[in-house]
Amino acid sequence: LEQTNQRLRLALRAAGFGVAEWDQASGRITRDDGVHNIYGTTPETFPETLSGWIERVHPDDKENTRQAHDRIQKGLDEELTLNYRILTDELAVRHVETLVSSSYDKDGNRVGAISLDRDVTAQREAEHKLNQTHDRLQFALTASGYGVWEFNLLSHELVWDDSMFDLHQITREKFKGTLGNWLLCVHPEDRAHTTEQIARTIAGQQSTYAMEFR
Repeated sequence: LEQTNQRLRLALRAAGFGVAEWDQASGRITRDDGVHNIYGTTPETFPETLSGWIERVHPDDKENTRQAHDRIQKGLDEELTLNYRILTDELAVRHVETLVSSSYDKDGNRVGAISLDRDVTAQREAEHKLNQTHDRLQFALTASGYGVWEFNLLSHELVWDDSMFDLHQITREKFKGTLGNWLLCVHPEDRAHTTEQIARTIAGQQSTYAMEFR
């Protein structure tokens, strides 16, 4: 059993997880080295209490985090996934994802909870940068009058952004998301050439699709 536990601890450490356990009777929260690495703390600087943990949560996330913990304490939820920010002693902001699950004794009585903590700061920052890039691109496209569309070669589904609906003066309700439906919006005199260009692009005969039509 000890060997199994050791392997589990190594696997969790390698995956960047920290483990914390809350004892319902005493209210004590014990944390392993993985948790302290995430929070930038030591056992001496991180009190084994709920208030000690909440104190390190970002002010904007304290209330939601406290409410989630209350639900676990009251037995209203068996499992929870929390996403929140913390502040280190150097006031650096880190994003943490915590998976919490109630724990029971051999008789089936709830005795506390165990949680897995993971530092997801790099992931959240990457998502934020991606969203910023998307917003800037969308702003540039809107300002220039371009619309964006995507065509799925497997499902043959055509997806438009809001600007495409504005350009074609058609509502989402009337658009069926097919090439045929779009071609009905194209001027009859331009449909044959437009269809040919689309077919050539789908067949891989040309790398880009660039043309003007009415």
